[in-house]
Amino acid sequence: MDFKQLTKEDITKLFRDLDADFLKKGDTITVTLLGGVAALIQGYIERATQDIDVAPVQNCYEFKQACSQKKVKVDIVTVASVASYDERDTLQVFKGKALTVRSVDHENLIKLKLERFVEQDRSDIINIIEVTKFSYSDFKTTVQEALLDYVGREGMYVISAAIIVEDQYPEHIKDFENTFPQFIN
Repeated sequence: MDFKQLTKEDITKLFRDLDADFLKKGDTITVTLLGGVAALIQGYIERATQDIDVAPVQNCYEFKQACSQKKVKVDIVTVASVASYDERDTLQVFKGKALTVRSVDHENLIKLKLERFVEQDRSDIINIIEVTKFSYSDFKTTVQEALLDYVGREGMYVISAAIIVEDQYPEHIKDFENTFPQFIN
């Protein structure tokens, strides 16, 4: 494999190939997906991705090494402060005989994408909201929960969230501003 762009089909094939490789070696591997690949594999977005972002938990280093041998770039994301990688906040998206792939759920995807909020994150969040029919109330609660653990410039996080509110929930912008007056106005 030598991919510049990974589609959902490419990723699924990669997981099957890695499962066979790990099985031959007698390894049992679990990894948790983040970012664009998590949104792609769950069907929230249709665009391809250039790499696979994984949480710094479970067997992430073994997974990264195996992907590297197949010329697939894996980034172990260690700077995220808002996501939960707990099993109750993740979904199993692939289960082989030796490889289990989990993914953060849609709420944690939104939290992570608001934290980074570059390039395609805005459109990815909008797609997640539309596919899951994520309500304004749930979105606001997600932002409030994220701020409890957020390490960084909280104002930028809230402003990123306000941009999403303007796009997806324009009738609630005043409520959002009133909820976070210290960051907006």
